[in-house]
Amino acid sequence: MTPKEILIAARAQIEAPERWTQGAFAKTAKRNKSHPTSPRATCWCILGAVASVTGDNPNRPDRAISSGLAAATGVDAYTECVIEWNDAPERTHAEVLAAFDRAIEAAA
Repeated sequence: MTPKEILIAARAQIEAPERWTQGAFAKTAKRNKSHPTSPRATCWCILGAVASVTGDNPNRPDRAISSGLAAATGVDAYTECVIEWNDAPERTHAEVLAAFDRAIEAAA
């Protein structure tokens, strides 16, 4: 998959508000923390959604994808900054989807 295809698939993964989360890469239906690729995961953070699509370690996403999301969120390219952006108490689901849209638009 290209970075753009991965971003599109990850966005689709969290398109419904109940499928997005904060405070963990992924959570189960009972809101317990989960690995993003677990079949029990039902909601994901911004990087957890990417990891669920790629099967990669969410702490080390593909550089093109993490850089694209960092640029789209206005933070450093470091993974932690994108996670902190996702987990900010004031962050909304709509803002996360908009960040995916900007990253998708900018992706090659």
